[in-house]
Amino acid sequence: FVGSVATFFSTADVEPTTWKYVTDAPASEEWMNSTFDDAAWGEGLACFGNKRSNYKINTPWTTSDLWLRKKANFKDFSKEDLKSLELKVVSDGEFQVYVNGVQIASVTGTGVKNETIKLTDEAIEAVKLSGEATIAIHNYRKTAQKVFDASIRRVNMSFSEIFKKSFLEGYASAEITTFTIIVAL
Repeated sequence: FVGSVATFFSTADVEPTTWKYVTDAPASEEWMNSTFDDAAWGEGLACFGNKRSNYKINTPWTTSDLWLRKKANFKDFSKEDLKSLELKVVSDGEFQVYVNGVQIASVTGTGVKNETIKLTDEAIEAVKLSGEATIAIHNYRKTAQKVFDASIRRVNMSFSEIFKKSFLEGYASAEITTFTIIVAL
């Protein structure tokens, strides 16, 4: 048995995920914090973008900026579990990623990027305190083609962890998507 991936929310090519979003600058500079009230923000299914993109667009994005927020529950996760989380971002512009207000990435340049981002120690501590993660992302793309999508997943779960989480604990918030078994002949 080599490893596995448990997906907590997927990119649109697997299963579109709902995000809270705005295209005008948020009224508060605290928009990336878990305590920020995003009740007035719209909701949209990923993938965000426009018709010039080669991706399946579910929510139009025609402005230069896009701010997004999504909550995920990691209440029963240990520090080691949190270290195994990866955020995968698909974007053709510049973006910054925050977890509970802690910036974990800033990516510049143009062209479609498939970035895999690990949580920093500071972000892990912020998640451990509350058990919940608010993922907040700001995208910027001035030119015509626009695309944004993201997923978060836990990698390298053991087979016994998959069995325990999936079957014994009713791990409804995660979908086990891949695993590999190698048999030596």
